[in-house]
Amino acid sequence: MKIGDHILADGKHSATICYFGLVDNHPGEWIGIEW
Repeated sequence: MKIGDHILADGKHSATICYFGLVDNHPGEWIGIEW
C-alpha cells in the first residue's frame, strides 16, 4: 500500500490512503484514509 492508493474499507466504502506510518504513543503502523 502507498499514499494515493484507492481501497475498499469495510467491504463497501471507497477511500483513498492519505497517510501511512507511525503515530505518536500508539504501537504499530497506521493508515490514514479520506472517504
